[in-house]
Amino acid sequence: MKLSSLSMIVVLCLSGSVMAETKVEQTGLWMGVGLGSGFLDESSVVGDANKEKSGAFSSKIELGYDFNEYVGLYTSYDFAQYRLGEDDLHIGSFGIKGKEAITDTIDLFGKLGAAYPFGERNRNGFVGVIGAGLEFQLTHAVSVKVGLDFYNDLALRRERKADLAQVYWGLNYRFGQPKTPLVIIKTVEVIKEVPVEVVKIKEVVKKEMIDIPSATDEKLFASNSSVLESTSSLKGPLNVLKKDPTVKIIIIGYADSSGSAKYNQKISERRAESVAKYFKENGIDKSRIITMGKGETNPVATNKTAFGRAQNRRVELFIE
Repeated sequence: MKLSSLSMIVVLCLSGSVMAETKVEQTGLWMGVGLGSGFLDESSVVGDANKEKSGAFSSKIELGYDFNEYVGLYTSYDFAQYRLGEDDLHIGSFGIKGKEAITDTIDLFGKLGAAYPFGERNRNGFVGVIGAGLEFQLTHAVSVKVGLDFYNDLALRRERKADLAQVYWGLNYRFGQPKTPLVIIKTVEVIKEVPVEVVKIKEVVKKEMIDIPSATDEKLFASNSSVLESTSSLKGPLNVLKKDPTVKIIIIGYADSSGSAKYNQKISERRAESVAKYFKENGIDKSRIITMGKGETNPVATNKTAFGRAQNRRVELFIE
């Protein structure tokens, strides 16, 4: 009967920009303001030889409610200068707003709805409006946005019609959010092995889990990157490999579900290879290292929140 060293699993949670320790759901009531320029194209006027294109100051006020991090409703009031103040445009609109996360702090949004110009000789009633833009999260409650809205076939005074394209920059405020700012955090979870007895070449493994948090400024990989930026969390496994030349290491990379399955598979493989390169450069023979990537499979948390996606971007090391 003898004792032998057992394998240990080191789970390294790779984070980009992650919300503070409290998980924050980007849902509920929000309000926004914007300033920009409106461009009128009156080239579609029927029977009017004086076709015009013009641009001037515009602004908007928005109010909305997000049911989840993907879809919600919005309503807005838009003002656009036209003909030196004589015929300024006042437009009310409402519709559906959808969002898709590009990174942990940047969302792509799109809008589809109906608009009504007030104070005009409106023969068309409601007209269609579409929009798109980017929203960058500054804090849990405040974000910056840039966007483009297009209003189709507005009926104006003097029996004229026009399309309006509005380019704008603005701010959004989301109600009911915590006052803490956005911070970058990373946690390292280690499952520590304990010695076991080996009887008649049959090994029984017993493992004990402990948590070892890393410094909040330590970062193993940048977001959407496989370049190794910190090696502090890898020094422990390296020491184990140096002390016992008979053990091997298996490195498995993972990704969240933000990108395509093909992209996630590739970046998980590259992350595993980056960690393997560190061990090779520090004297560990390549014959003792096995790497693989498993993409977005086997998530340890939900991929519906930024905090959960950060937990799923990880590398697992098996030393045995």
